[in-house]
Amino acid sequence: MDNPARILVVDDEGPARMALAELLRDAGYLVDTASDGFKALSRAEEVRLDLVLTDLRMPSMDGLELIRRLRRSDIDTPVVVMTAFGSVDSALSAMREHAADFVVKPLDMDRLLAVVARVIGPPREGSQPEAVRVGPEPVAGVVAESHEMQDCLQRLLRIAPTRANVYLFGEPGTGRARLARVIHERSPCAEGPFVHLGCRAVAERGAEISRDEVKASVARALGGTLYVSDLDALPAETQGALLDALPTQADGGKAVRVVSSGSSPPSGLANSPHFRADLARLLCVVELRVPTLRERRDDLALLARSLLGAAGPGLSAEAVNRLRRHDWPENIPELGRVLEEARARCASRLIRAEHLAFPKSAAPPRPMIPGARLSDIERYAILETLAANGGSTSRAARVLGISVRKIQYKLHEYGAARAELKRTALG
Repeated sequence: MDNPARILVVDDEGPARMALAELLRDAGYLVDTASDGFKALSRAEEVRLDLVLTDLRMPSMDGLELIRRLRRSDIDTPVVVMTAFGSVDSALSAMREHAADFVVKPLDMDRLLAVVARVIGPPREGSQPEAVRVGPEPVAGVVAESHEMQDCLQRLLRIAPTRANVYLFGEPGTGRARLARVIHERSPCAEGPFVHLGCRAVAERGAEISRDEVKASVARALGGTLYVSDLDALPAETQGALLDALPTQADGGKAVRVVSSGSSPPSGLANSPHFRADLARLLCVVELRVPTLRERRDDLALLARSLLGAAGPGLSAEAVNRLRRHDWPENIPELGRVLEEARARCASRLIRAEHLAFPKSAAPPRPMIPGARLSDIERYAILETLAANGGSTSRAARVLGISVRKIQYKLHEYGAARAELKRTALG
């Protein structure tokens, strides 16, 4: 059997470097690491490498200069560059220096593994670990019958056994807290504490109290996982306290794995004038988008039965169909309220369609052509195509000729706009 391909991971940030090395080893590759461009150059001269995977921005020698020096040393190993938050100019500069490809940080591991496989081929036969089996081995408390949720859970189970900091993003009410628990339970620090730091609650306290609370939470989480919910709501004056409190490799002693969640995608955090870029880089080593309930219509029947409980009433087929037709702007909490109200109306052991009452939600208006903005036409096309395809983002993407990821990001934008409109209306 051929030896597995050897990859050199170059990153000056220790947690990101170690986490990426673990993920690539789990995928079946041999992995070396280097903390800067000089060490990478020395390693490339010592051993035959199949791929160099380097961060773009590093002190002393950045990724572009590393590529130049490799070529001057007649080392033609292909290089894939990691660039934070999708800097197009930086990526183009890397390609001009003959980089084989680039990937965006926070890393989408499926995208990264696809790029690595394209550049150097998949892991050698026999070195690939057994794939995660989501269906036959369900995770307690997580319903994943839909393709969208199975994909999310499969990625999560691939990330969990590493020590990488993870950022879960998506609309409120999608189950991010439960998924954070799953990451902890499947992680190397599962025996340690799981500590929840809620940023919205922190924001309501004074700056001095909130800084003390952040430090205390980190101290309690040593050797375990710190779950930071609603990260995008963390006050600017408290972000430095969190950054300072988190232990580094140089500190020695127990480490803390951070799983955070928020509504903003990682690029939104990075581009926000109110959020520290260095904290975003530290916490968003790996990103994972959690699908909305309207993207998970195949999960609705099982979710509903789970919320009603084993001793609760059943659901008729017509009731399930009505649940599937609703958009669920508030996701799982809204489903819980609708079911509780239906239970109160139901005098028998079976909830029927007539027992269900939904909050009124306006359908997207048909845009006037000419006269409508392009963004309005795009919104209408996406929402109507999703409705016609039962909420399946993959089928809608095929019909529209765009990526599933673009539909998911657009749905996130529409949900955020709807939430903002509701807050404005409430005064």
